[in-house]
Amino acid sequence: MTGLLQPAHLLLVFVVLLIVFGPRRLPHLGRSAGAAIRAFRAGARDEDDGPPDTAPAARPAGEPSSHVDQHRAP
Repeated sequence: MTGLLQPAHLLLVFVVLLIVFGPRRLPHLGRSAGAAIRAFRAGARDEDDGPPDTAPAARPAGEPSSHVDQHRAP
């Protein structure tokens, strides 16, 4: 086997898509897939440009945590 995507394989996939979705919906599906790929790439680019660490800053020693109830009865 020389490769996974040979012209005969691509033709078979196209014929199956044509049978399943019909000739009227194929252009719409192609545009939707292209838009989804563009949005994914744009999102991946934006994520790479973000800050390297989004973890909250460490509290100084001795400072109580904000989620602990400070007014507990003994």
